Amino acid sequence: MYDGERFDPAVVQLIAENPTLQPGNQSVELGQGTWQVFYAPHIFKLSSAMATKFQPIQYRLSGNSLVANVKYSNPLLGEGWLSAGGTMARKYDDAVEVAFDRFWMDMGADSLRADLPPDASSSLLTADGIIGALGRAAFFPQLAVFPVLYLDNDLAVFKFTPLDSPIAVHRVA
Repeated sequence: MYDGERFDPAVVQLIAENPTLQPGNQSVELGQGTWQVFYAPHIFKLSSAMATKFQPIQYRLSGNSLVANVKYSNPLLGEGWLSAGGTMARKYDDAVEVAFDRFWMDMGADSLRADLPPDASSSLLTADGIIGALGRAAFFPQLAVFPVLYLDNDLAVFKFTPLDSPIAVHRVA
């Protein structure tokens, strides 16, 4: 699904024809709703290397509140969801910044929680507490600025700068 070879020409063309000037300024407004990744070459490579399928990857933006959900499927670990919640805001005229402060994991393909309940990760004696602490320790704000390369009402392309990898999403709701 995320294989770069299949979508490379189309994504390059999208970026060349970006209709939105200063997309960082309009990303929160135009980004309201649920978006699903269809192009992420680094995820494709990671999936192959880990023998784990990461699909779907979805982002839900409501106001400036952002929730990311990634379904995983692995022959040894089974299926489940890795999720993060926080905020998204304009950082520059051509970039947004994501600040995740909630992290959780749901075991089972049909077990996805829409968000982490308040205080669910307040105790390290719970699975949510452990996952939350690990997620917060592994989240680096300096890596959470995403240049927006293309933006319209139904499609967006942004760059994961640490790997210089574009990610393309389409609106699903």
